[in-house]
Order: sequence, then structure tokens, then C-alpha cells
Amino acid sequence: MAYAELVLLAADARLAFDLKASTLAGQDGIADLGALHAEVGEACVLAGALLAAGARPAPGPELDRFVAAHASALGAADSPSFRRALNHRTAPDRNPRLRRYWHLTGEITGEAAPMGLAHTWLLDALNTSVA
Repeated sequence: MAYAELVLLAADARLAFDLKASTLAGQDGIADLGALHAEVGEACVLAGALLAAGARPAPGPELDRFVAAHASALGAADSPSFRRALNHRTAPDRNPRLRRYWHLTGEITGEAAPMGLAHTWLLDALNTSVA
């Protein structure tokens, strides 16, 4: 059942369009996208351990690393205003259908904390921290 739902989500043209638009918009001003992805990946590994342990999204070193990766990629300094802007910039990545996609991926693969859910955990932590 999970696999069938995942296939339907993967074939959802609207979700694909939204993700592509989000990705293109998110690249504005980033000189080294590969470096950003590597740094965000490291933050996701840290967040994944918390996610697997059942921790709720919250500020901490994992979020600080995630924000620092974006700040570095954009040539900016971490500040409350930068965090609010980053939260706005990454809001499309909190799409409920995308969340479902990553949840199903974990269900199918047996991973306790797929990278996509760890990324969403960080986005939720950011959203909570600026609220």
C-alpha cells in the first residue's frame, strides 16, 4: 500500500512543478550549490539521530548548522532576520505532500529517519524558532 501511494505522489505533476519552482527559487544567490547540499546533508544526519529517537523539532546545534550552511552559501550572517528570511525561503519544502512522500519512503525502506524527513525536521525546527 505504501509503495502504491508513493508512486502516486511521485507521479503528481503539481507536486513536481512546485518542487521544481521551489528548487529554482532557492538557488538565487548561491554560488556553490554542491557545498550547500553537503553542509545541509551533515545537518540532516545530526537531525536524523534526534528524529529517530523521537525528539520534536527544536532549536539546537543541528538547526544552527543548517542555518550556518545557508548563511555561508548566501554570503550572509546568521541573525534573527536571516532566520526569518530563510524560513520564508524554505516554506515550500514543508509541503504536506512532500512530507508524506518522505514518510512513505521511510516506511518502504525501513529507515527510521530518511534524509527528507530529517530535512523537514530541520525546517520545522526553524519555523518553530522564528515563530
